[in-house]
Formats: sequence, structure tokens, C-alpha cells
Amino acid sequence: MQSTTNYLWLISDLLGQGATANVYRGRHKKTGDLYAVKVFNNLSFLRPLDVQMREFEVLKKLNHKNIVKLFAVEEEVLVHTIHTSTHL
Repeated sequence: MQSTTNYLWLISDLLGQGATANVYRGRHKKTGDLYAVKVFNNLSFLRPLDVQMREFEVLKKLNHKNIVKLFAVEEEVLVHTIHTSTHL
């Protein structure tokens, strides 16, 4: 089981994967609500920081029925990954 401050997920609950991240079905620790948790891999950190931050800014602003809504971004320094969470 993997976790951040607010979310838990199993590696076996993989929803999808791309060049720079994997997306897992996770749960909010306090509410139990289901979320898609996007976990960026080490390759993603090779991109310039402004490119990484632009993805979060765009997702925060989007409001479309076919695009998931960004709810939170958590950075876990010890494992050097950034987690984004989207309500399922």
C-alpha cells in the first residue's frame, strides 16, 4: 500500500499509465471517497519545472465533463514524487 498525507492506494489498483506518471484508484483517508491518484515517476522530473507546474495550472482551470477535475497536489519529498488527486 502506498500513501500520502491524505490518500491511500494499492499498486495493483492501476487505472492507467503514461510516460511520466501512473494513475491509481485511491481513497481519501478521512472521507473514504474514491479518487484517481496520479503519481509522477522520476522521468517526469527531467522536464523543466515550468512545464511541470503548467500541467497543474491547466488542470486546475479546466471544467469539462470529459476531463477529470484536479482537487489537490501533494509533494512527498522523501520519495520525490508529486501526487495529484481527482475525485472519481
